[in-house]
Amino acid sequence: MEKITVQMIAEQNKKIGGLERLGTRVYNAAPGQNYQFSLGRNYLFGKDRIGFVGSLSYRNEQSIDDMVNFERGDFNKLNGNKYDAKTGGELRPNRAKQYNFTTTWGALFNFGWSRKGHSVTVRNFYSRVFANQFFRVAGWGQDIGFGDDPVVREYDRPKFIDLLQNRINGEHSFGKFKLDWSIARNKVTNHEQDATEAWLGPVKTANDKIYNYSPGLTTQPGVGQLNRSEYKYEETNHLAEVALSYKLSIGKLNQVVKAGYQYLEKKGDYHWNILPIGVANGLSSIYSYQQIQFWKMDFANPLNDPYYYPADFSANNYSGKNNNQAVFAMMDNRFTNWLRLVWGFRAEYYKYEKIKDAAAERIAKSLMQNLDKQKYVDPQTGNLVHQTIDASAEEKEWQYMPSANLTITPLKNFNIRASFAKSAIRPSLIENSSFARFNYLYGRLQRNTGVISTIITHYDLRLEWYPGAGEVLSAGYFRKHFKNPVEMYMDITTTSGAVELLTANSDYADVDGLEFDLRKNLSFISKDVKFLEDVWFSSNLTLQRSEVQASAFRYETMGAGKDQNNVSYSYRYKTLLREKRPLYGQVPVLYNIGLQYTGDRLGANIAFNHSGYKTFTVGMRPDFSEFERPRNQLDAQLSYKFTKNKKIEARLNMSNLTNSPYRFFVNSEQTFKIKPGSSIMTMKEWSDVYE
Repeated sequence: MEKITVQMIAEQNKKIGGLERLGTRVYNAAPGQNYQFSLGRNYLFGKDRIGFVGSLSYRNEQSIDDMVNFERGDFNKLNGNKYDAKTGGELRPNRAKQYNFTTTWGALFNFGWSRKGHSVTVRNFYSRVFANQFFRVAGWGQDIGFGDDPVVREYDRPKFIDLLQNRINGEHSFGKFKLDWSIARNKVTNHEQDATEAWLGPVKTANDKIYNYSPGLTTQPGVGQLNRSEYKYEETNHLAEVALSYKLSIGKLNQVVKAGYQYLEKKGDYHWNILPIGVANGLSSIYSYQQIQFWKMDFANPLNDPYYYPADFSANNYSGKNNNQAVFAMMDNRFTNWLRLVWGFRAEYYKYEKIKDAAAERIAKSLMQNLDKQKYVDPQTGNLVHQTIDASAEEKEWQYMPSANLTITPLKNFNIRASFAKSAIRPSLIENSSFARFNYLYGRLQRNTGVISTIITHYDLRLEWYPGAGEVLSAGYFRKHFKNPVEMYMDITTTSGAVELLTANSDYADVDGLEFDLRKNLSFISKDVKFLEDVWFSSNLTLQRSEVQASAFRYETMGAGKDQNNVSYSYRYKTLLREKRPLYGQVPVLYNIGLQYTGDRLGANIAFNHSGYKTFTVGMRPDFSEFERPRNQLDAQLSYKFTKNKKIEARLNMSNLTNSPYRFFVNSEQTFKIKPGSSIMTMKEWSDVYE
């Protein structure tokens, strides 16, 4: 192994670069801006028509998310909050802010050719997004704080996202036959460039107290209290689809038979490098008293000067791909003028392949080293089992998914729809990597452990009435069964007892819901008031009820010590938890009310939205579950069309006019109790252990 010298470290510092960019600056935010220019033309050449449309857009948004109370992760006070007896205010509040700066450029160019029975379109889209999120939290926790002075932590995430989409579609008719085909390529690049994490501490000066950055100790494990990192993910998708349909008539009614093939291949690669910044001798370091922009990185004083010290955890890389193919057949049958059935069948093939996963390989190596020292036993069968793999939840390569949609039109402008379908949601490539990173919004490490596809069975019944052009009144019932839904779990996965955030599958979920929609023009109020012809009222209400079953493995030591082969054994229990709660990200009550005016030049829109409790995280224990409390939001928009031909339009958007905050709720000892004599090892439902 090559010996590392002082000169090599100095050269590494020089190559990586100094710290001039780091630190915070203050500036005034600008209002959001959005500009778009579009141009389209079409031309006729004999029997052929060609045309194009192009568009350029620019959008910039700057905002501040003000978190008046933040108690996640290390900042959780575990109910140790203290309050002023007179004012009721908290004596040591935790406050956080996230500063958001987003700029988006977009370009679109589409080209098309058509003649009788044939058409080809070419679609191209490119966008580049710069999204910078700077998060700063100041406060105290159970084990953090500088006496009466809070801890300050900062996280900067400057991200560049590039998206390029190219697609060619073709449509050709040959008598009663129709051929549709398309090929496409999509590429997305997510490059988080020079992200930083810093822990700041108070430094007393002659006249004041300021917070400065300080380097960590290179002898400490982990990423330290000051680090820089780079994350880059690239994914390329290739798509192709072809379908052939045949139109026939039975009596005077048209019938359609259609069959086709779909192909999708995804390949993704990422690398993540993290560079802690530290010093060998922290006791005599002077850098805690200097602004970080002026730190010397020439490593002239090896004991006291800061340097980058990458370790085994510093470099992670992943490469994976999946292949998704499907064949389908369907029929569009019209039995009468008022009865229509669209039905079919889809056979879908899916296979995921891991090419390289550095983090998983390190974990696998550790597991292999311990494989002969620790074994796990299923207490029901007595068989040896894997520590974490559940054979009942393996990915199936083939899925067979039928569908049917029945439409009955007993009256003019009135439909009754009933449908049944099965569908599959495939995991993203990054979800199957072993990527782990600190998520500052959750206040803990977020880890991917691999997930499988979610299979959804849908049942829908809907009544629709269209009283006039653009008007609708509808009511519907739906039921969905999710097999292996993906949720964000909080759980203890290491011997240290740390609670981590995991992307994982639940066993299943059942969701029942009602949905109501209304859109009505207000001209019916008075035919004499022409103004009302341009005023529209809209409303939507969704009610959902869910039951979710989750599961996790728990372990119990068998006996004491080890056997004659120096092997220790543990029982592996599969703990179940069935409870009535929304799925991750689901809202049980959601409604909105809007009023829109669409005049010749002037437009106005105001909308009120309400969402009920929203699941933020879930867990096998009540105190691991977090919910976003119900929230109302009022938004408005004004628009005006300029020039004689009204081709230039200006819009003014105003959001959250009532300044409604986001509030979150976490279960605690005040909201649940553990039943005496109960055990999580044997629980099946939430009520078996908790009340």
